[in-house]
Amino acid sequence: MKKLLRSYSYLTLIVALLPVILFLVGNQTKYNSLVQEDGIVEYLTAISLLAVSLWVVYTALKYRKNKSVVWFISQLFIAAVFFFGFGEEISWGQRIFGIESNEFFLENNAQNETNFHNLVVGDTKINKVIFAQGLTILFGVYFLFSQVLVRNVGWIKKIFHQFSIPVPKYYHTILILLFTAPVLFLNASRKWELWELALVGILLMLFLDQREYSLHEN
Repeated sequence: MKKLLRSYSYLTLIVALLPVILFLVGNQTKYNSLVQEDGIVEYLTAISLLAVSLWVVYTALKYRKNKSVVWFISQLFIAAVFFFGFGEEISWGQRIFGIESNEFFLENNAQNETNFHNLVVGDTKINKVIFAQGLTILFGVYFLFSQVLVRNVGWIKKIFHQFSIPVPKYYHTILILLFTAPVLFLNASRKWELWELALVGILLMLFLDQREYSLHEN
């Protein structure tokens, strides 16, 4: 299972890079086909989120006998966060199963879909405030500074250790920066879909690289 998921994480990075290359060489048609709504990039992002969620559940069940109840609940919470991301990415299967949105989402969702990240409160898009700005800051701090913070700040190290939160290695940080740079300067539609795929692929890689070691170490 672990080898399969690792190979899959590499695949996500290749797929995230391919549209960037296609756009740069001027193949707009193939670029659009990859990043379109319900396209391969979106579905791979969803599958990657589900994969992280299932991996966390797997390791939580594997080590639960040697851990506290609080630890086990925290792992289920982490898994639930990634599963929520999976559900949101595919609008909870709405388009797959042909389910129509109820009145609330038709009135308050920017795309009339059954998901929360496209909700509009007043004139404010939840997606922009929480899922774009908030998560960008969160993952920016996580990838750039968590290793330094864990080494030098006792209470942060305790939290990471106690709840088995993987700490990014330098190559994880380098990878996310390598995918962030072209997306920032790419003048293309739906370019952040590529960044999301790369991000989740790297997170999957990170959990696979460190999780079982850190759990065994605790």
